[in-house]
Amino acid sequence: MSKRINGTLSSRRSFSGGVVAAALLAVVVSAAMTGCKAQPADLNEPSKMVFPGRGADAKAFGYTRDGNWAMSQGRFVDALEAYTLALSYQPEDADAHYGAGQCLLALGNPADAVMHLRIAYDEAWARRTESFDKAGYLAEALQRAGRCEEAVIFLEQRAMAGGSMPEYLRWAEYAAKCNDPDMAERVYLMAIRLDDGDLAEAYYRFGLFYEQVGNIDGAMKRWRQAYGLDPNDPAILDGLSRYVQVVGPTLKLPPDRPGSDM
Repeated sequence: MSKRINGTLSSRRSFSGGVVAAALLAVVVSAAMTGCKAQPADLNEPSKMVFPGRGADAKAFGYTRDGNWAMSQGRFVDALEAYTLALSYQPEDADAHYGAGQCLLALGNPADAVMHLRIAYDEAWARRTESFDKAGYLAEALQRAGRCEEAVIFLEQRAMAGGSMPEYLRWAEYAAKCNDPDMAERVYLMAIRLDDGDLAEAYYRFGLFYEQVGNIDGAMKRWRQAYGLDPNDPAILDGLSRYVQVVGPTLKLPPDRPGSDM
């Protein structure tokens, strides 16, 4: 696990607009030919807006808005085509890369999605803007592309760099997805020690993990603790109901004590 994900943007910016556009156009054509049929284009609808600036930047902005419009309607081939056009004018447009990566994931091409989502994530990280969702898409693309180790290391780095409970929960989830249940269990234990989020949700998801690996006693313990924290949550009640006939106050357990061996 010595590999690390490069967080710099410099190597990404070596791509010319023509190379990015040509590569993406090939994906658009391939998706259309394999059954991802584009619907009649109404991409001009958002383009009626007045775009800021002039020239390439304005055109890229317009095509990115077209792509966002199409993607919001579930027309991923149309959206990908619009993002491709945006990148032909502005190869470093992080919003267009982000949209293209999401479309490629939706169209079943995670390997190509990785490059675009990494560019979008790196830009957000460099600017210290919100990157939680972008990190999630990048981790999903890596995992689906068969690069599980990179996905887990990437999420570990985010969590260890001062991440919150949701960061640890996602790291644990991907450790489990990538067939490392021992790591997943350790990270879930770290997550429930962090009292900076929805603690009932953390215990519930910990229980789901135990259920998935066949540890029903562990699952019930964590769900009973979740139930003690939030006795009205439908998901928690559903988990308990799978193994007991009557869910009531006697099932409640307190959260783990700080410093306990869990």
